[in-house]
Amino acid sequence: MSNATTSFDKFKTPWLIQRLCRPYAASKESLLSLLDFSFGGGLINGGFSKDGYQYIKENLFSFDYMGSSEFEWGAVPAAFSNLIKNYKDFVTFEIVLDSLKGEFLINKYRTPMRAYVDGKRKKLKDIPAPTEKKTIYVICHKNFRQDVKESILELAKNNLHLKEGAMLTNALDPINDFDKRTCGWIDLYNCFMFFTDSVMFGKTVEVFEATQV
Repeated sequence: MSNATTSFDKFKTPWLIQRLCRPYAASKESLLSLLDFSFGGGLINGGFSKDGYQYIKENLFSFDYMGSSEFEWGAVPAAFSNLIKNYKDFVTFEIVLDSLKGEFLINKYRTPMRAYVDGKRKKLKDIPAPTEKKTIYVICHKNFRQDVKESILELAKNNLHLKEGAMLTNALDPINDFDKRTCGWIDLYNCFMFFTDSVMFGKTVEVFEATQV
């Protein structure tokens, strides 16, 4: 069931945001690619066609398991469908965040406890907090640009409550490989996307433009 907007005349406070990870290797030896449980017990491939889903997860991004049925019964492909159908009215822009100015939160797990970093145990106090600026790359409907920007800024400070966590603060300040997994997102009602990975962003824009043509 999809609640994705089709008119783009009213922005809705984000509630369902699907996390996106880097694409699986296009290989028959890729166990993750073969054993895909991204959409739990819902529709096969989340409602995507078999070929479409295969192309997306091998070339653009894969889908993180969200843990709630709202993501499993066609809402994700419906959001993509609305984005593609209206792409001529979509714009792209960047948001630059500076942790030194408090524009995004430091990872909440950066405490004196220990964590795995690059396969080795390391004290988090020995892991330097980010001082460089972080860029978020956005695709959204032109009517929603300001609302989308404000929503992402709230997410970066962990001030926006969602059905399932976006983990944006983890992606902006990763302390281990798990934090680095998520690098893209799509809002399932307002149909906007944003990325911390410029390559994923660039390939996504390229595909949508090709589809529109």
